[in-house]
Amino acid sequence: MSAMALLAPLLGALGAAAALAQPPSPGMRLLGDAQALVRELDSTRYLHEGEARGADVQVDERGRLSIAADCSGWVSYNLEQLPDVRYIQAVQSFKGRDPQERDVPYPRAHVYWSYFSQLPADAPFQRIVRLADVRPGDIVVWCIGDWCEQPRPEHMRGDTGHILIVAAPPVPLDDSHVFVLALDSSSLRHYGCDAVQASLAPDARAAARQQDVDCRSYPDLRDDTRPRGGVGAGYILFGMDASGAPATFQFGPGDSIRPVPGETIRFAIVRLR
Repeated sequence: MSAMALLAPLLGALGAAAALAQPPSPGMRLLGDAQALVRELDSTRYLHEGEARGADVQVDERGRLSIAADCSGWVSYNLEQLPDVRYIQAVQSFKGRDPQERDVPYPRAHVYWSYFSQLPADAPFQRIVRLADVRPGDIVVWCIGDWCEQPRPEHMRGDTGHILIVAAPPVPLDDSHVFVLALDSSSLRHYGCDAVQASLAPDARAAARQQDVDCRSYPDLRDDTRPRGGVGAGYILFGMDASGAPATFQFGPGDSIRPVPGETIRFAIVRLR
């Protein structure tokens, strides 16, 4: 039996409960399905370049859920589960027009960025500029260096960027920085619930109480399996430019703030229409 067949009762119950209130928006459906998977995880690991073929979602005979994925495999998998196929089909169609990506089985982070940064008028996604306007269920993506170029240099390898599903409203740190709770797949430890709370002023902690509750509702499997990484929840700290758009990111307290001098990183944020 397939993993999705075994997971159908879990995801179906989630959808039925939401339907009793009102039909969820496409973004909240995306988030709800991703949340259900993360909260039921028994094990996870991150797939590195050359290893990834999309998300590998398995449920064993005891009902234990495991997921192995890279960041774009994880987001692609969740878009594929939506009843409305327009979202994943739009990105896949865009990928198919790039001869350098035709042999890659799913859209990588830089492909998502390229599509989201030039959305056609009839796209099933809406571009969001400011981090302050981000909502749960939105998607944030960035590309790095020459991966942002078209055409790219031949035979490029390595980190293309990152993509995540937003799990809660942003938590302001100061006038130019916000924490965003991400559901993603990563090999890097993110800011944890305690680290974010410790960074906030007392009045800001009270305002972010619900986000803290959301953060603590997820298992810590990704941190426990480091350096294997994998799927999970954690905060990323974003710096903003004068317009409020993302300009820098930092996965965790000990990591570099990127872009570093001389490095190019380009961001995009979208909402499912």
